[in-house]
This record gives sequence, structure tokens and C-alpha cells, in this order.
Amino acid sequence: MATRNLLRRVATVGAAGAVGAAVAGAAGAGALYASDRPMFHAYVRVGRCAVAASKIVLDYRATARASTDASALAAAHARGGETLRAVCEANGGVYIKIGQHIALLDYLVPEPYLRALRPLFDCAPRTPYERVREMLQLELGAPVEALFAEFEREPIASASLAQVHRARSLADGRMLAVKVQHPPLQDMLRTEVGLLAALVRVVRLLEPSFGFEWLVDEVRLNLPLELDFRNEARNAEKCRACLARRFGERVRVPRVHAQLSSARVLTMDFEAGTPASDAASVRALGLDPRGVARLLGQVWGEMMFVSGWVHCDAHPGNILVRTDGRGRVQLVLLDHGLYRQIDDDLRAQWARLWAAVVLSDESQIRRVTRELGVHSRRMEKLGSGLTFTLVAAMLTAKPYSAVASGSLDALDVRALATDAAERAALASDVSKYGTAIIEVLESLPRPLLLLLKVNDALRSAGLRLGARPSDTYIVTALESLRALRGCSGSARARHWATRPRAQFSLLRARLRICTYLLAEWLADAWRAVLARTSV
Repeated sequence: MATRNLLRRVATVGAAGAVGAAVAGAAGAGALYASDRPMFHAYVRVGRCAVAASKIVLDYRATARASTDASALAAAHARGGETLRAVCEANGGVYIKIGQHIALLDYLVPEPYLRALRPLFDCAPRTPYERVREMLQLELGAPVEALFAEFEREPIASASLAQVHRARSLADGRMLAVKVQHPPLQDMLRTEVGLLAALVRVVRLLEPSFGFEWLVDEVRLNLPLELDFRNEARNAEKCRACLARRFGERVRVPRVHAQLSSARVLTMDFEAGTPASDAASVRALGLDPRGVARLLGQVWGEMMFVSGWVHCDAHPGNILVRTDGRGRVQLVLLDHGLYRQIDDDLRAQWARLWAAVVLSDESQIRRVTRELGVHSRRMEKLGSGLTFTLVAAMLTAKPYSAVASGSLDALDVRALATDAAERAALASDVSKYGTAIIEVLESLPRPLLLLLKVNDALRSAGLRLGARPSDTYIVTALESLRALRGCSGSARARHWATRPRAQFSLLRARLRICTYLLAEWLADAWRAVLARTSV
């Protein structure tokens, strides 16, 4: 009920504001088109949003009048999701990026919206080849024939911000991947982000429970960095250096060719592979999907808890899998435009929070939540200090009762795919605590918003790979314990790690995890024995 009311209020205010903007724009459309075409097209895209918002709110109102049945509301959610996806696809660029981000917010957005928006990861605009040629000439100062021995006209991949063409090097004939930015994006950066920010501020004034400034702030902060491919080249080199010490050839980052790159063109070695979340393709390579999930957890654990240099766009299309020549899993990390450096204190707090969640250490979860400054007025009204329960639930996509149960099996993400009751319970919690979740997101330290996004993406990959808790949450917890045990960060973090109580907590966590892993191994061995004897 809370989610439905919130959506109706947001859609009503949003539709009114957007329609007003569209009408104002229409009054001077001819002059605007002649003087500032990018701004004209921005108003067209805002007009699409106005129509979509009106359609969604009218649908919710009609549904509310006709029926209070949960299935009717679910159907309205499904129609709203399809409408939202159509707008993202029609507007392209930044809108697809925002739609992809919303598709990962399974602790906030109703499931029908998630299902409708997930195809956006595979649906992106394509720039015609002639425009690509113009971009290469403009950015690199020479025609494509003078830059590459071969250049494929059709892109091999396209995303919200750019598309990738395969080419062959003039120097040594190696295969290259040339990432070319979609031309309208610089104009969208100038027009859309400002319009979105102003719209959200107006909506917040009219409806205080609409707390999505954090999403627009993240777009405003990160999009300019993602649109400068020179920044992506630097990020890739730093990522390779950070991961090489531990993982060596098990993780590959494509080498950048600086002489064939610019702010809007990025040329790299071409690296083949299959999407990391495609379990069937992973098995076809002779690899264990659970092994892929474990390596994903170890790699991002190293980033989040040890180096602090975190690849924050870990959706399935940006991670490829192949064998390393010795039958082991090898990851190829792509799209290095969005990174965040996490400082020492925040890394230690994030690690302590993860360890406490897996250990079911309520006092520690409560303490770290308070240290991070995270709060929700809605949760505090239910009971003093209860914000920590929502934080733990958001980390695991499970009700806090599962975290508090002490059973690691209760954190199994596979239930979301196979158990209708589990999905219904999650949907109910999203509806009940929607406003509180927004308050938590508003109060989180800004870098942790991206870490939550990473967490959502890795959980989604684990779900598709059929991973167990031992392949996902436990791997993450072990990585956090490893970082805390060898804490070499700030003086504050080192001081915490040397306390006897902290050392005892770390030891207790490792013992609990080792006991669980041993029990899982014995259960698997017993099932294998029974399978052989039954043949």
C-alpha cells in the first residue's frame, strides 16, 4: 500500500511538472529549434516523460478504483514497467543508464518493474557507421583507413553511452576493440541532467517523501567522468595494477592504445569471452558457474576491502569469462568509466558491516550503522535504533529475520528465483518500508551508494549462476575478514583491528564460516555416495 501511494503521488506531481514544462516548451518550439536544437530535443524527451508519467498515474488510479486485489496492483506495476522501459529506449543515452540503475534496485522497486527494465542491459542505441567515421576523424585527426588496417562497420556491442567496433591494428595486425561514444551524449549532459535535477527538487518540495535527489546527484557526479574516455583509460591501468599482485592472469583488463584514443574514442586490445552471468555458456567452456561466482566475490572483495579502488559498473555485460589455458576461470573486466576510491576508514567500516551481517552480530551491525551516520526516521518510529535492521536487509535482499536467524542457508539468493513465497515476502517488505529505504539511501555516505550498486549486480550474477551462500556472501565475508585481519589503513582502522574483542570477533566469524563450509562439503560428499550406490 505504501509503495502504491508513493508511486501515485510521485507520478501525479511528476506528470504535472513535466506537462507544464512540455507546454511551456511548445509555446516557443520553433524559436528554440532554430536557436538551440539540443535543448529542443531535451524538451521533446521531457515531453515523452510527461506522457509516460500521465499514463502510469491514470492506470494506477483506475486500478485503485476498480480493485484492491494484489494481482491487480501487480498488473498495474507490470504495465508501468513496460511504459517506463519504452521511454528509456525512446530517449536513449542517459535515460537507459538510469533505467539500468533502477533495474538493480531490488530492495526498493516492485518486481514487475525490475523484470520490465532488465532488457535495457541488452538494448542500447546504435550510431550509424557514417557518424562513427566522422567521430573518429574529429577525435583522432585522420580517416579510419589511415588509423586501422581493418574496421568493421557493424558494432559488436552497444551500450547506453557508446558502441564497440572490432578493428585490426596497422602496426602489428592484432585485433582491437574501438569504443566510440554516441554523439548526442555531450549535449544530453548539458541539458538533461540540469532538467532532471530541477524537476526532482520541485517534486521534493511538493512531495517530501519523494527522496531521489541522491540518484540525480550520482548521475551529475559520475556521468562527466564516464563520458571522458581518457579517465576510463587511467582507471583501467590502475585496476590492472591493483589486481595483478593477487590474481595475475586470472583477471584480465584490456590494454589501452593511447595513440588511438581520445576523450570520446577508446581503443583497446580485443578480448573474447562469454558473459559472466550466462551459466549455460560457462558450462559449455567446461567451467563451473559456482567457481565464476566465487572469483567474482574475491575480485570485488579485493577492490572494496583492500585496495579501495572499486569498479562500480559490475553489470553482466561488463564481465566476460573464459579459460586461462589451464582449465581455470579467467575474468575479463570491461568498461572502466565508473570507479570510486574508498578511504581507509570507510573500507574498514564496510568490511566490519559485512562480517557482522554474516556472523549475525546484531550489536556490531547496529554500531557500524551508527558510525556511518545512516538513519531512517520511519524506522526509528518503529523502535529506537532499528535502522540497522533495514541496512542488513538491503545488503542481503533478505528480511532481517533471515540475517538474525544465525543460519547461513537463510541467506541463499537462489530462493528468489525458485520460491514464490520468498519473492512475495520481498515485495511486501519493499512496499512496507519503501519510504524508509529512501531515507537510508539519502543518509548513506555517497561512496556507499555505488558499493550497494555493486552488491546488487554481484547478487544478480550469483543468482543467474546458481551460486550458493558459500559462493557469494561467505566469499564476501571471508574477503572482509582477510582485510580486517591485515588492516593497514588509517590509524583509526588499525586501532579497531588490534582490540582483543575485535580479534575474538574475527576468529569467531572464521570458525563459523569454516564450520559451515565443512558441513556443506560433507553433505555434498554424502549425496555423491548415495548417487553412486543408487545406480
